[in-house]
Amino acid sequence: MRRTSILFLFPAFILFGFSSDVEPDKKEVKKAIPLGGAKVLNTKIEFPVGNLGISTVSTRTTRGVFKFRREKWEPEINYDKENGEGYLRMSSEGSVSLDIGEPGNRGFDDDDQSDWKVVFPREVPHDLDVEMLAGNGDIDLEGSRLEEFEFSMKAGEVKINLRNTSVPDVEFKAIAGNATIDFSGKWRNDLRADIRGGFGSIILRLPEDMGVELEVHGILGQVDAPGMKRDHHRYTNKLFGETRHRLYLDVSGGIGDVEVEWVGD
Repeated sequence: MRRTSILFLFPAFILFGFSSDVEPDKKEVKKAIPLGGAKVLNTKIEFPVGNLGISTVSTRTTRGVFKFRREKWEPEINYDKENGEGYLRMSSEGSVSLDIGEPGNRGFDDDDQSDWKVVFPREVPHDLDVEMLAGNGDIDLEGSRLEEFEFSMKAGEVKINLRNTSVPDVEFKAIAGNATIDFSGKWRNDLRADIRGGFGSIILRLPEDMGVELEVHGILGQVDAPGMKRDHHRYTNKLFGETRHRLYLDVSGGIGDVEVEWVGD
C-alpha cells in the first residue's frame, strides 16, 4: 500500500464522537471523519478480536461504530491530509500482531471481544490495508474504487466481497481459518492476487466471462477448480488468453482446500 508508513501524529478531524454504555460493562464509540479536500484515501485498520464489518456508501465521510469492553481495546483513530491524499488509521492499544509466537495473542475470552462497523466512501479512490488478529470479518467493498487491497488474519473466518471493484493488486494472508473472496463482476484492468497462509480452506468466486490463471503451490488438501485445465501447479480456464483483461491468482502455503466458484452477471 502506498505511503502507509506515514506517522499519524495529528489529531483526527472528527465530526462527532461520544461514548455510552450500551450493555453492562460494554462501551460504544461512534466516529465520523470527513475527508475534507482529500482526493485519495489511504487506510490502515488494526483490529483486535471479535467481529469486524466493513462496507461502503456514497458519501465523503468515513463513519464507524466501535463496541468494546476492555479499555485497552478502545479504538484510536487518526486522520491527516498531505498533498491531496487522506491518511486514516484505526487501531487499538492492544496492538495487533500476526506473529505466531507472540504471547499476548493467546487466551482471549469474552471480555476481549470487540465489534467494529466501518463505512467508507464508495466513489473515492482507496488503498485499504486490514489486519485482524482473530474473529469474524464481513468486508463488503463491492463497487468501490479500490486501488489496492491488503488483508491479514491470524485466526478466524472472513468473507471479502471485491465484486466490480477492478482492484489491480490484492494481498491476502491468513494463518488459520476459512475465507471466501469474491472477484466476480466486470473488470477494467488485470488483477494480480497473492494469497498465502496456512488456513483451513478458501473459496474463490471468479467471473465466468474472464480469462483466469491460478497458480497453486504447497496445498495439502484438495483443489476443486471445475472447468479449468491443469498443467502441474498451473490452472487456466478456456477464456485465458482470449479476453482483454485477465485475473492472475497465486495461492500458496499449507492451505487445506481450494474451491473455485464461477459467477455470472
